[in-house]
Amino acid sequence: EQASRKFAEAFQRYTDQLYEQAIHRFQAFRTEHPDHLNTAEALYYQAEGALTLGRQDEAVRLFELFRQEYPSHPLAMQASLALGKYFYEAEEYDRAIEMLTDLLHERPSAEISAKALYVMAESALAAGRIDEAMGYYRRAAEEYPSASTAPTALFALAYTQVQEQRLDEAAQTLETLSTRYPESPYVRDVGLVLAEVYFELGDFQRVIEEVQ
Repeated sequence: EQASRKFAEAFQRYTDQLYEQAIHRFQAFRTEHPDHLNTAEALYYQAEGALTLGRQDEAVRLFELFRQEYPSHPLAMQASLALGKYFYEAEEYDRAIEMLTDLLHERPSAEISAKALYVMAESALAAGRIDEAMGYYRRAAEEYPSASTAPTALFALAYTQVQEQRLDEAAQTLETLSTRYPESPYVRDVGLVLAEVYFELGDFQRVIEEVQ
């Protein structure tokens, strides 16, 4: 089918990182085939292409259009996550948290949920709301332990606890990270961080154990 071939050509440009060409082809595809099976995907990847090129206002407009026109599409949750990330990067922290809270109410996958909570934590932290941020980090790690973001959330939680001088909590979080995710790249740093935490706590025997 000619329409399917045109979509495949546009997607190939996207895969080849020829985003400008892909955007034009996706737009043309949507104009020529507004009711095609791949029209929703064309809109989504057009938005992703615009975001990759740094055209954030255009990307936000397209993602919001996607959510309005295809609220039940599997990619709608990815669009919401992308918008939440955009608002965080634009320093619109409350808007990011609001967007991602709405996303969580839709019960997305563990991967998307953990990523959403992590961005919410980063947004709250940037807004100076430390306890709120730590709560989101903790939820990402505890509610979605199998998600790839979980060890990152745990390390970020521990780092924030250290910064806030909640050293006992930080030690516990780092021990959990080391035990639960022994293959995580963060574990390489856990020993030294724990040694510093135990030094501050005056537990010198544990300092020696961690250094060794």
